[in-house]
Amino acid sequence: MKITGNVKIREGGEELLTDGKGTLNPGGFEREAKMNGRKPVGYTENPVAPTLSVVVHHTADTDIVRLSSLTEATIILDTDTGQTWMLRGAFTTSPTPLDVGNGSVQLEMSGLALERV
Repeated sequence: MKITGNVKIREGGEELLTDGKGTLNPGGFEREAKMNGRKPVGYTENPVAPTLSVVVHHTADTDIVRLSSLTEATIILDTDTGQTWMLRGAFTTSPTPLDVGNGSVQLEMSGLALERV
């Protein structure tokens, strides 16, 4: 059985130059146990939005200002195991810092929904 080890990420129809790695959180609910003394009696739920964290290689064509200001984007992730995911209504959650020594940009995103395509 093949294990996911690489992903291609597209934004606006163009592939982002990444190292093929990243972290995709599908979102859902965060749950917290509620206690009555020493005994759990239930839990509460809080919604969590889907997120994507990825390193983009910086080249002469990489526009960090544009990446920092992304809103209402559609992000497509194609894994090397054949799964395709779409992050709808995606937006950057913080400015994208350029690490000059490594030639990389840290891209942190969230979105309205994550769907398997």
